[in-house]
Amino acid sequence: MMHHLLFSVDHVRCALPLTSVRIVLQMVQLGPAPESRAGLAGTVNLHGQIIPVLSVRPFFTITDRAPRLTDKLIIAQTGQDCVALWVDETHVIQQSPVLPAPAESVEKSQPVVPGLDLTADGTYFFVDLSRFLEQGIAAVPGPQAWSADPHGGRYTMTAIREPGTAEEELVQRTLEDRAKKIAVPEAGGIEAGIVEVLRFQLAYQEYALEMRYVREVILTGEITPVPGAPPFISGICAARGQIISLMDLRVLFSLKEKGLTDLNRVIVITDGHITFGILADNITGIGTIPSFLILMPDSGMAPSWKQYLKGYVSSSLIVLDAAAILADPALVVEDI
Repeated sequence: MMHHLLFSVDHVRCALPLTSVRIVLQMVQLGPAPESRAGLAGTVNLHGQIIPVLSVRPFFTITDRAPRLTDKLIIAQTGQDCVALWVDETHVIQQSPVLPAPAESVEKSQPVVPGLDLTADGTYFFVDLSRFLEQGIAAVPGPQAWSADPHGGRYTMTAIREPGTAEEELVQRTLEDRAKKIAVPEAGGIEAGIVEVLRFQLAYQEYALEMRYVREVILTGEITPVPGAPPFISGICAARGQIISLMDLRVLFSLKEKGLTDLNRVIVITDGHITFGILADNITGIGTIPSFLILMPDSGMAPSWKQYLKGYVSSSLIVLDAAAILADPALVVEDI
């Protein structure tokens, strides 16, 4: 059974073996490139280790651009080599028993890169990361033009260098702040833990809760309103002989209405002391997520309910902090 981390660069879909992934980072300010080489965008200081950063865009003949706050750096390891792949977005972990069959014929418009296989569905699989690092770079036509940044000693592609604006300066400061945080030495190294989650849908957005806090999922039965309860408490119901309060996250998080929804499931969560139910439209599955994929947004981009947020896996999956929800006394309805 193989597991791959799916990611995208512009319109191109790619998959990297999870065994090669060390960690996924939000984009940071890059340090100087050690040499002028196709695709080499600079370096990143990860807890004292200087790692070269490759922009994946040139390998697929995609026009290069300046870093964005939403970009990701996939720290990949192959043998003794470590490299950061600069991509637009990371997605879910895909589990497949075998590698999808390669496309029988590859259109001439599709670039052929050593170490990558293009499958019939148009996904580029990194089947040999070492070969890609050794030969793939050489396959990119023409080196990029680089120029030193006189203010910070960093390097920028001249092709994407533009006059600074207030928005660009804000992006630059945010990237620099991120770079400073990850440069701090970390005791014990990086741990790539696995989080088992229950995924559910609410108002057309998918969320996840850690399974260790989920007691059960039941169908929505008769809900009894509670006079004087906070607006986010829809009422109470019976679950295994226990009366529990039901929470509507749409109200608690002040989510915008996105059409009709059907709150026909109750996710009962508990920490052994506090127990209540969370209303959901439907359950989308149970699975695992590597902890390094759960990223917290910057303070300026975090939602107003960030105290209940564990992080984002992508724009399509939000992981909630069940422990924080259960520990908040403001969410507990007394004397029900």
